[in-house]
Amino acid sequence: MITKNNRILPYSIPSYSDNDKWQGKDFTEWTNVTKTKPHFKGHYQPKIPADLGFYDLRLTEVREAQAELAPKGIK
Repeated sequence: MITKNNRILPYSIPSYSDNDKWQGKDFTEWTNVTKTKPHFKGHYQPKIPADLGFYDLRLTEVREAQAELAPKGIK
Protein backbone atom coordinates (compact mmCIF):
# COMPACT_ATOMS: atom_id res chain seq x y z
CA MET A 1 0.00 0.00 0.00
CA ILE A 2 1.34 3.40 -0.94
CA THR A 3 0.76 6.26 1.46
CA LYS A 4 2.13 9.79 1.62
CA ASN A 5 5.02 8.43 3.72
CA ASN A 6 6.04 5.80 1.17
CA ARG A 7 8.32 6.44 -1.80
CA ILE A 8 8.90 4.29 -4.85
CA LEU A 9 12.50 4.30 -5.98
CA PRO A 10 13.61 2.85 -9.31
CA TYR A 11 16.88 0.98 -9.41
CA SER A 12 18.98 -0.74 -11.99
CA ILE A 13 21.39 -3.64 -11.64
CA PRO A 14 23.46 -3.83 -14.80
CA SER A 15 25.23 -7.17 -14.73
CA TYR A 16 25.44 -7.83 -18.43
CA SER A 17 29.26 -7.98 -18.55
CA ASP A 18 29.56 -11.52 -17.15
CA ASN A 19 26.20 -13.00 -18.17
CA ASP A 20 27.64 -15.34 -20.81
CA LYS A 21 30.23 -16.63 -18.34
CA TRP A 22 27.94 -17.12 -15.33
CA GLN A 23 24.43 -17.56 -16.77
CA GLY A 24 25.02 -18.96 -20.24
CA LYS A 25 25.04 -17.55 -23.74
CA ASP A 26 22.44 -14.87 -24.49
CA PHE A 27 21.14 -14.74 -20.89
CA THR A 28 19.75 -11.41 -19.70
CA GLU A 29 17.69 -10.41 -16.68
CA TRP A 30 14.72 -10.47 -19.04
CA THR A 31 15.17 -14.25 -19.35
CA ASN A 32 14.01 -14.62 -15.74
CA VAL A 33 11.27 -11.98 -16.00
CA THR A 34 9.50 -13.85 -18.77
CA LYS A 35 9.58 -17.15 -16.82
CA THR A 36 7.66 -15.87 -13.79
CA LYS A 37 4.34 -17.45 -12.86
CA PRO A 38 1.49 -16.21 -10.65
CA HIS A 39 1.57 -17.61 -7.11
CA PHE A 40 -1.85 -16.52 -5.87
CA LYS A 41 -5.17 -15.10 -7.09
CA GLY A 42 -4.67 -11.59 -8.42
CA HIS A 43 -0.89 -12.00 -8.77
CA TYR A 44 -0.35 -10.79 -12.31
CA GLN A 45 2.83 -12.39 -13.70
CA PRO A 46 4.84 -12.10 -15.81
CA LYS A 47 5.03 -8.30 -15.88
CA ILE A 48 6.25 -7.39 -19.32
CA PRO A 49 8.04 -4.03 -19.70
CA ALA A 50 5.98 -1.24 -21.24
CA ASP A 51 7.59 1.96 -22.49
CA LEU A 52 11.06 0.68 -23.36
CA GLY A 53 10.27 -2.98 -24.01
CA PHE A 54 13.05 -5.52 -23.50
CA TYR A 55 15.86 -2.97 -23.46
CA ASP A 56 19.62 -3.46 -23.48
CA LEU A 57 21.47 -1.33 -20.92
CA ARG A 58 24.65 -1.49 -22.98
CA LEU A 59 23.07 0.93 -25.46
CA THR A 60 23.53 4.64 -24.79
CA GLU A 61 20.14 5.52 -26.30
CA VAL A 62 18.42 3.13 -23.89
CA ARG A 63 20.08 4.69 -20.84
CA GLU A 64 19.14 8.15 -22.13
CA ALA A 65 15.51 7.03 -22.60
CA GLN A 66 15.45 5.68 -19.03
CA ALA A 67 16.80 8.98 -17.72
CA GLU A 68 14.11 10.83 -19.61
CA LEU A 69 11.36 8.65 -18.12
CA ALA A 70 12.69 8.79 -14.55
CA PRO A 71 11.52 12.32 -13.60
CA LYS A 72 7.95 11.42 -14.54
CA GLY A 73 7.75 8.93 -11.69
CA ILE A 74 4.83 6.62 -10.98
CA LYS A 75 1.39 8.13 -10.54
